[in-house]
Amino acid sequence: MAGSTTAVYLDLARSKRPLVGQLFRREFVAGYRRSFLGLAWVVLTPFLSTFTWLLLRDSGVIEPGDVGVPYLSFLLVGTLFFGLIRGVAMAARMSLLAENQLLLHVPLPREALLVKQVLVALTNFLASAVIVVVVVAIRGPRPNLSSLPAVPAALPALMVGAGIGILLAVFSVVVADLDRILEFGWGVLFVLSGVVYDKEVTTGVLGRVASWNPLVEVVAYPRDLYLGLGATPTSTVVWLWLGSLAFLLVTVRVFSRSQRFLIERLL
Repeated sequence: MAGSTTAVYLDLARSKRPLVGQLFRREFVAGYRRSFLGLAWVVLTPFLSTFTWLLLRDSGVIEPGDVGVPYLSFLLVGTLFFGLIRGVAMAARMSLLAENQLLLHVPLPREALLVKQVLVALTNFLASAVIVVVVVAIRGPRPNLSSLPAVPAALPALMVGAGIGILLAVFSVVVADLDRILEFGWGVLFVLSGVVYDKEVTTGVLGRVASWNPLVEVVAYPRDLYLGLGATPTSTVVWLWLGSLAFLLVTVRVFSRSQRFLIERLL
């Protein structure tokens, strides 16, 4: 079952490449053309997300623990990888919701829209990553060859983000207030996923949540590799890869099986 679903997407990558490329260019250019600051948002986003937490830490309101590196670097890299999860999730969700009118008139495969939206999110992530790498190199620690494994280590975050987005797309059709819930929920999840605090903080609510929240390790795995904060245990890495892949395949299957129902609800 999972193999057949994967085969559909591999076939899509081969046969629908021109369509996906055209949709990607249309979405990427149009998205920033409608924005007042345009591509500058790609640069500003990670810094805006970290500015408040820097002020709270410096004023003594929060105590993030001993993060082992300059706190700005810790925040920026963690925010970058959490942003990958959020960006891919929201992109996958929009693959179902943003093109409703288009799909009613043009028989486009929804898989092509999903791939297109994920490509847009990845492009934004890579643009932000360039800025973060430069700032972290200045602030410390400097990246070196040991930082390179952080690139493949980001794939579980990509898979988890895509899976979350597919589920959100399905629920968006049946839950009218999901946008309001997400506006609040992403902010809470940002705090509870080890982005702001050292994952070894084990006291209070944060410690209890970190003990069961899988996103803590999904974010910490590539971040710690990049910043040289120590290797994630092998058993944890295996579970991250297998769990992320299984989660994505299950959600893709749910998405494929529910398309007819969702289209009926959208009409």
